[in-house]
Amino acid sequence: MPHVQLDVLHGLVDHEVLVNECDALGRDTWPEARIDAPGIDRNKWHEYIGSAALKVSDFNLGVRRDSAN
Repeated sequence: MPHVQLDVLHGLVDHEVLVNECDALGRDTWPEARIDAPGIDRNKWHEYIGSAALKVSDFNLGVRRDSAN
């Protein structure tokens, strides 16, 4: 895809940080999927990555938005 850039996620961001939040059952069943390294804010990373993906998609599809979604 044209106009894509590589962003390096600094800190101990592993692939588990990029998956969805767990509910109580998920936390009990797979606690390792929800325990992030100290200083890692999963919600912040989800917002950042979602926003970046939306910008790339909008640019390449020619979508114009009145405000960020």
